Amino acid sequence: MREPLARTVHVVIVVFSCSIHVSVPIAVLVTAVAAALRILWLHRQHALRVDDVGDDDDATATAPLVLKTDASTEAKPPRALHGARVAFTGIALGADAKAQDKKRMYYTLEVAPFDGGAPWTLHRSYRDFRALRSTLLSTSLYFQHLSFPPRSPLGHAFVNHVKRSQGLLAFVTYIVQHEVLSQLPSVVAFFAVPEATPLSLYVPHPHERDGGDQDRLPSEQRAMVAQLQQQLDHDELFSCPIMLARHLQVASWSLSEALARVQSIVAWRAANVPRSFNMEVLAAELATGKLYVADFLAADASALAIVKLYKENTWSAEHYVSNIQYTIEHGLRRVSPVHKMLVVIDFTNYSLTYCPDMTAFQDFVHMVEKYYIEHLGAIYLVDLPWIYAKMLHMIKPLLNATTRSKLTMVKSSNLKSLAAVLSTADLLRHVGPAPTFELDVATYLKPFC
Repeated sequence: MREPLARTVHVVIVVFSCSIHVSVPIAVLVTAVAAALRILWLHRQHALRVDDVGDDDDATATAPLVLKTDASTEAKPPRALHGARVAFTGIALGADAKAQDKKRMYYTLEVAPFDGGAPWTLHRSYRDFRALRSTLLSTSLYFQHLSFPPRSPLGHAFVNHVKRSQGLLAFVTYIVQHEVLSQLPSVVAFFAVPEATPLSLYVPHPHERDGGDQDRLPSEQRAMVAQLQQQLDHDELFSCPIMLARHLQVASWSLSEALARVQSIVAWRAANVPRSFNMEVLAAELATGKLYVADFLAADASALAIVKLYKENTWSAEHYVSNIQYTIEHGLRRVSPVHKMLVVIDFTNYSLTYCPDMTAFQDFVHMVEKYYIEHLGAIYLVDLPWIYAKMLHMIKPLLNATTRSKLTMVKSSNLKSLAAVLSTADLLRHVGPAPTFELDVATYLKPFC
């Protein structure tokens, strides 16, 4: 900084000397303006550089992370970082984190890739985060995340690490969720993304993120899942090992029984589930936001189908079923990494005026019970009026035992019983007397390829 400051002083002296012959006040004014412009220019030049003065633990900081590559590393591409989940799991001194600088505080991060691979752990200091941010600001126009936890002039002993961790988590989450930023070399270096491992013949569905259940299965049962997969006709949903293991468990790990069951479902899907949906029909069905997949997941990574019966706006049974099929397929194939779905039915402001066609409703119940029951989690009935609750008790005997066990009545004014299942705050954005979520139909509808 000495050289830029010396040049600034030189500029001030020259300007003052050139204007003093006019008058002293004018010389002072012109010199002040010139000095201010010079300082502003210097600030802009240095704003994107790493500040050498940080917390006390930054006084002896090491150089920012540099991606080191050799021939073997370049030959093996890193694993995909885009879409990964990042969690802060702790904070420790460098000595405890086995870092190079023993006196600095390090945050411990666990990164779980979207592709279902094994997570990895890394340790990064506050200065490492600042260095990454400065690099992105100076090298990428895509980086627009301006919020960042400030430095503490009193040292790390006076830092609110909980609040700082929240800010840093928002920063790294923004990066890994960005398709372009997550692939930059500086980001790959910061996250120490491990090399991609060769794919085996037993490849999980690319949408699956939770392969833990399969990993915990005995080798014989994993072999049965692979064998079942090989004997089935291609189906995007039932090529998923998670789904096949689920059906084998229902069949008490009888391969022949599970094969017969899944083959019948796959055959039905081939004949009844379209490869592409009529977007105009769906746009009309979704115009009021009566049935859609929510924008958040449950605690077990299940998708949530939101049903608002009081927003019924069309009466075509065929279109009604088409919208249901799209909602189920969209939630299971695109949204939920474990291919499961919870259903939340909002009865706010409901009356028999909005009752759907009973034939279409019966077709829907039959379809779910016979072909989607292993995907279906709980069915939550929100704010069900007491008279309809009585009617429900009359209808229950018509449902199979599995479906009956999934029905649960809740009040939007008291969702404590759901706190362990999903985010009640997110749920209230969609259901209840004052929902705030507005469905963007154009964004929501994406044709299946």
